[in-house]
Amino acid sequence: MNFTTWLAGDTATFKDNGAGTIKLDLSVSSQLDNPISGATPVTYAFKEIQAGADTTLAKNDVSDGHTLSVAGEAAPAFIVDSYTFDNITAAGEGQFTFTMECDGENIAGAGATATCKSQNMVSDVKYKLVEDTYGGVLTLADPDALFPAGETSVVDGDILAIGAGGTVNGGFKTSLMTGPATLHNKPNMILILQVSDTSYRYYNIDVTTL
Repeated sequence: MNFTTWLAGDTATFKDNGAGTIKLDLSVSSQLDNPISGATPVTYAFKEIQAGADTTLAKNDVSDGHTLSVAGEAAPAFIVDSYTFDNITAAGEGQFTFTMECDGENIAGAGATATCKSQNMVSDVKYKLVEDTYGGVLTLADPDALFPAGETSVVDGDILAIGAGGTVNGGFKTSLMTGPATLHNKPNMILILQVSDTSYRYYNIDVTTL
């Protein structure tokens, strides 16, 4: 880049005729006196920039190996096998019991040690029945807001052995669950299962009104 006006502070860039890796900036420090006197000095100031050789840092020199792991909990592994409509309360609330079957494989163990796909039914699984005010679709934030409050835990006596209670794989039977009042005005409900205070599976429960 050449000078254009040669005023004080103007800078021109020069580079070598070879690879062009050496660059010099030449700047105008001050202009000559007008008229030029014999004692007026002529001064050039140079600044230099030069590209050095590229250096690549090896991965082994800049990295520090760590083990990467992912933890979490799958959604409860149950399907609704059957249900009973048990009662209508004086307030017009429907009361129901649901049989939940282990989905796709037999349960293991019995009583307090019974598991479905490694999920302990007594210590890990909780459930609740709520009015469907979600249009039938829950986000993760919805059950997070509903638990823990008023949920029910599975107990030893709820466990259904393999082939018991009409199931094939075994599972558990819920306690008597009360829906919203009144049933004929609010027939749409959601049954939500929670496992390990972490993950959920939900089921739309819609009552056909008369």
